[in-house]
Amino acid sequence: MSDSGYPIPGARHVREVIIRKSRFIAVLDRVCERADMEALVAHCRSEYPRASHYCLAFNAGPPGSSRAIGQSDDGEPHGTAGQPMLNVLLHANIGEAGIVVIRYFGGTKLGKGGLARAYAEAANAVLADAPVAEALAMQVVSLELSYAQAERIEAWVSSEQAEIADRQFGATVALTLQVPAARLPALEDLLQQIGAPGLTHTGDNHA
Repeated sequence: MSDSGYPIPGARHVREVIIRKSRFIAVLDRVCERADMEALVAHCRSEYPRASHYCLAFNAGPPGSSRAIGQSDDGEPHGTAGQPMLNVLLHANIGEAGIVVIRYFGGTKLGKGGLARAYAEAANAVLADAPVAEALAMQVVSLELSYAQAERIEAWVSSEQAEIADRQFGATVALTLQVPAARLPALEDLLQQIGAPGLTHTGDNHA
């Protein structure tokens, strides 16, 4: 991965481990916010009905970050499922990731220590060979342009991995763009060519 981004799940990924006759099915997917995690859990409940538990852990930020995390034991003894999964996730070199581990009880109790190890093993298994993509480091910038200049910038945006987040029309056009950090010099060169004011930086993001 480049210095401007970080690894994220490249696609939904599933792995299963069987421990003392219980099935632990781990499902990994990209999670950018809590709503994404809720949607993944709903998918798992539909895809794997009648399971005994649907435990989860997620980190919606960069690898190792704890600013947007969550976990749930979903009825397992406290601290035996979600937290072990989250520990694995936070120590993995991957961001914006959520894991649901679906358990089908096999009839043999594992005890608290056994459960913690089993959920951690399932999380490790799904992460071990997961497809990986890269989250681009994005910069949010604001521009005040003439209508002719705005047309040139919008054409440039359509050819880049950039997005127009907002447009405001008046005597001039106010654009808010999300631009890959690595492409900011190219945008600044274009602004200079067309005689437009420079960039106003308003924040960072990832996509």
